[in-house]
Amino acid sequence: MALKTVGGITFDEDKIEISDKARLKEFFYKEEIQELVNENKWGEIFSRWVIDNDDCLFLIGFLLLADIDFLPYIDHIKNQFENINCIITIDIPDNVTSIGDYAFCKCSSLTSIVIPNSVTSIGESVFYNCPKLKSINFKGKKEECLLKKENIDNKLPITIHCTDGDIVL
Repeated sequence: MALKTVGGITFDEDKIEISDKARLKEFFYKEEIQELVNENKWGEIFSRWVIDNDDCLFLIGFLLLADIDFLPYIDHIKNQFENINCIITIDIPDNVTSIGDYAFCKCSSLTSIVIPNSVTSIGESVFYNCPKLKSINFKGKKEECLLKKENIDNKLPITIHCTDGDIVL
């Protein structure tokens, strides 16, 4: 396992296929993507290069391999991370206010996540089929936590650690 951290995301470089790396090097230009990220044009990045989930997987893989911390530039996590198996942990920054349906669905290597109390909306099946996810850290009180069993959809219980105690789902 070759763990690497970019911003709030820790991932396993070995889980990004060699063919994906080759395609990324051919297809993307680090400077151009970095410029769009710096200018907060996250939507343009996805609209220009993302056609389907495979493209999304390649783009996220590229951003991680290129050491581009893109999380501070987004306020809504849609399903960009769906089925991205290289991600081990993610610390969502305070600028994120919502997490959409299936946002981290099928992230089979995801073991932990930190969610800020700035998140005021959480979609359905956000953590569906994340078998290694055992705990979630929520930077708020239990009464503020929006996570419910239907957001998680795992067979095993998951503990949500809040600032004033734990919730087990």
